[in-house]
Amino acid sequence: MWGLLAILAAAEAFHEVLGLGGSGLDGLFNKGVFSVLILGSAGICLLRAVTIGHLRAAWTLLGLSLVSFGIGALVWSIHYAEVHPQPFPTVTDGFWLAYYPFAIGGLVLLARDRIVGFDLQRWIDGVAVALIAATPLVALVLHPMVEEGEQGTALARVVEFAYPVADILLLGALLGIFALAGWRPGRTWLLLGAGLAVFGIADSISAVQFVDGTFDFGDYNYLWTVGALLIAYASWQPDPLPSRPAKLVGWKAIVLPVTCQLIAAGIQLYVLFIDEIPESERIIALLIMALVLVQLWVSRPRAG
Repeated sequence: MWGLLAILAAAEAFHEVLGLGGSGLDGLFNKGVFSVLILGSAGICLLRAVTIGHLRAAWTLLGLSLVSFGIGALVWSIHYAEVHPQPFPTVTDGFWLAYYPFAIGGLVLLARDRIVGFDLQRWIDGVAVALIAATPLVALVLHPMVEEGEQGTALARVVEFAYPVADILLLGALLGIFALAGWRPGRTWLLLGAGLAVFGIADSISAVQFVDGTFDFGDYNYLWTVGALLIAYASWQPDPLPSRPAKLVGWKAIVLPVTCQLIAAGIQLYVLFIDEIPESERIIALLIMALVLVQLWVSRPRAG
């Protein structure tokens, strides 16, 4: 089932990137193929949940996240894709935003099974990496939306900001879990992480384009499709064995905090000598530096 969807996804990508079949097939791919691929990927996740008891709730939530997104995309393609100017917000935003709590819930359940116990140093690693991931997303997505957003109603502004904030939370949490696993998460988590990351990239692009009025449904649907297929493929991989947060020694124990410090310091130097950046990025950089100082204190050698 996944292989058939992958072939269909390749055709979709060739159509959108290279113009395979011409513009006459836009309706077929945007209204039909895209929905089949997203909902088909959701079906694969839900089939896994039905047939395998372990982590059933986690994969059910991830499957429902794709169902919700797929329904929103189908409604948009039928009712709103050809309306100009494009309305915002619409009923589709409810389905698209529901993708995030379902996905985050599934991620939490998977992480709870994968990571056993609590290690303060590794948890600080995870938070630091999440903040680093947030920095470019805030700069490239959230800040432009603050500067250029023109949606007038309070509801529209809330919905507008909900997308990048949710993407930051989701991708930050994902990288934090990778840090907890000592950057050896295993095949299931790598596939799942890649799928969620590609999904997040497509969401971030569309969020910015919605604000400046350049969004065109069908330009890069293949990104969402690839993300969904990676999530579906991850659902049928062997479940990783539970493990405690990774214990790192030597240079492995300090490479992340040192890297975080260098990145944070680089942001401050950029502001000092080159150009101004939004205050939000500077605050994140300061938080990273403070967090890493705490981490270095926690991991300092102690007398026996």
